[in-house]
Amino acid sequence: HCWCCATSRHSPARSLSTAVVSFHSPHPKYPTKQKKEHAKLILEFLHEKIALDKQGDKGLQIAMRVPTKFDQQELGKLLDGIQKELQCTQSDLKGMIEKFPQLLGQDLVETMEKFKWLQTQLSLSDVELKKLVQRLPQLFAYAKDENLEKTLQWLQNKLQLNSQDQLKQFVLRLPQVLGLSIENNLAPTFHFYEKHLGEEKAIKWVSTDPSLLGYSLINRLEVRFEVAQKLGMNLDDELMRKIAKCPEKEWEPFTQGYPERSQKALHLGMTLDDDLVRKIAKYPEQEWEAFVQSFSERLEEARGLKMKLDDELKNKAAKLSKKQWETFATKTKGRL
Repeated sequence: HCWCCATSRHSPARSLSTAVVSFHSPHPKYPTKQKKEHAKLILEFLHEKIALDKQGDKGLQIAMRVPTKFDQQELGKLLDGIQKELQCTQSDLKGMIEKFPQLLGQDLVETMEKFKWLQTQLSLSDVELKKLVQRLPQLFAYAKDENLEKTLQWLQNKLQLNSQDQLKQFVLRLPQVLGLSIENNLAPTFHFYEKHLGEEKAIKWVSTDPSLLGYSLINRLEVRFEVAQKLGMNLDDELMRKIAKCPEKEWEPFTQGYPERSQKALHLGMTLDDDLVRKIAKYPEQEWEAFVQSFSERLEEARGLKMKLDDELKNKAAKLSKKQWETFATKTKGRL
């Protein structure tokens, strides 16, 4: 996501309480004795409340995130409130906390007001809202006015998601879009597709495949596009989709094999036209080897029939189907 590639996120909500502000401030590298003692008490409480593992460092690191002004009673009210409002299980709650420990410092009333607003905006059922928050617990920290509202408006306007259901389905397919900065991620990434596909096609692609907005522009899309350009690949729709969606483990061998295939094709006398470029780019290794072998065998057959090995013949050898080539060769034999 390749989401690890999408680096720039919304800033936390500025309207949250001072407890939340201190929560988002980095905790001291060397915590005070008071902080350590508080964290031990919180960890023990979380272990009993949601079965958080208290062995090892992970549980303690989560407990260290809880502001010292939050005691067990206040934390209990917060957890009970989240469970009640989202109708989630102890296991659900534990999973969200492990993904995003910062939710332990949020203001329950403000957060639930924000979730209700989001539920209304997207016409989410209670179950859909719970699943959305489970997949993206960072929603606890996103500001409604500064982040969520602006992002939803941008998606509607830019991608022409005219109905509430279209917007809802887009977000449910890619919840992380609510955490991406318009200025640093969404707008520049969409512009990349718009620039190389045209506005109409870019809108169609992205609106039907939200994951396209999640790939890093700098670390993935632009780098791959430049590589494809340098290799002389035909930058058609299929290759553009491959640039965005091809897994890294497949992209690297694909680009490494392209020059070798091109050189081999030229050595055999093939014409490097758009059709051949597509074959070079798209054929799996086994299919490519079979194609090269077939081309070589056809040239040998043509030599045996005393045909003139010009560009027209080589073009036929490269493009005709098996049946078409057999018909062509039979006719040539008949004339001879």
